[in-house]
Amino acid sequence: RSSRLEKVRAVVPSDWMGRISVVCLCNTFSMRELFSLYLTKPGVVAKRFSRDVVHVQLNRGTYERASTSAPSSPPAGGARWDVRVPNLAPLRDDAAVDSYVGDGYGGVGAAADAPGGGMFPEGSVEDDVSGVGEIFFFSYGIIVMWGLSREAEKHVLAEVREFENGSLEVDMEPELLDYRYISLPREFFVKFELSGDSDAMTRLWNDHDSPIRTPVIALNKIERDLIHLPMIPEAGELMTCLKLAYSHGAAQSSKLESFETAVEDIFNRVGEMPVQLAETGHLNISDEELLKLCGELYTYSAYINLQTDILETPDWFWDNEDLEPVYLKTAKYLDISKRTAILNIRLNTLNDMYALFRDERHLQTGHRLEWIVIWLIVIEVVIDLVELAALVRFGD
Repeated sequence: RSSRLEKVRAVVPSDWMGRISVVCLCNTFSMRELFSLYLTKPGVVAKRFSRDVVHVQLNRGTYERASTSAPSSPPAGGARWDVRVPNLAPLRDDAAVDSYVGDGYGGVGAAADAPGGGMFPEGSVEDDVSGVGEIFFFSYGIIVMWGLSREAEKHVLAEVREFENGSLEVDMEPELLDYRYISLPREFFVKFELSGDSDAMTRLWNDHDSPIRTPVIALNKIERDLIHLPMIPEAGELMTCLKLAYSHGAAQSSKLESFETAVEDIFNRVGEMPVQLAETGHLNISDEELLKLCGELYTYSAYINLQTDILETPDWFWDNEDLEPVYLKTAKYLDISKRTAILNIRLNTLNDMYALFRDERHLQTGHRLEWIVIWLIVIEVVIDLVELAALVRFGD
């Protein structure tokens, strides 16, 4: 007789794929206000994984309340599986909104007319397997959306505009990845003696010392822009954390692309100036324009250098070391280390260009002062000669 977990393995469609949209909107988000919005928004559950990450989850269907327990058997037709999500008491006061960071979720908004806007559009969740759509907001201006419809994505982008700080110089195109669920190998059910007890399974998956977590996490992989996620019943929190590990890498890649685009834009505008300097010996721009250019180069260089720490391994993995390999796989696949090294080289080149233009201005100023001194000497010599000639002529 097949166990309930073995039945779950059979409902994962091998050909189903979902979409991950990674969008860079701005320099930073106002995370406190953004988190407060989704704490009171109807039909969603919101959580802060850290001060830098807000997570929002939608359950497929009415979006009135996220499920707190998985169904006893797969739904008819085997189309989806409702993942367990914690649902603790909501945090309402400002102090709690500002400081809340923990393992539980905020409550679901109770009324459609509550502060924080209206419902998501019908059909917002396209994830037919897990039945949930997930959104991760990163403080450095990135949104990563899993399994949402395009209408729902537009809804999210529109309602967070008021929480953006600092606009981008160039509008960024969203990065798109795909994901699919894979069934757990049959040997897992035998080797780890998995049962159908929901509470026992939840404790097993969410226990960081559990012997099954590491082998299951190792099943995750990313190739050809497709993420392969093991479908883990009764483990909504672990599934969300796996998606967050992937999202950290994807968000860093998108932010890095915004830096790359900004630097490339500068090079496109000033790239001919060193050539002009080499061919003519001077820059054919005014002192005011040269100072503005140097100021712009310095501002960009300082801005990017001050934010490159977001490209390091996030602090969240200090407490989730078993999930760090998933993040590292994503970062390696997206060439974050190599691209960061190239970006640093280009930033150093920008700094050299800044120094070159600054030196050119100093040389121009020095040459101007030299010619002023020369002409003053010439004028003084001419005056002395005129006086000498006058003395010779009228002295007799």
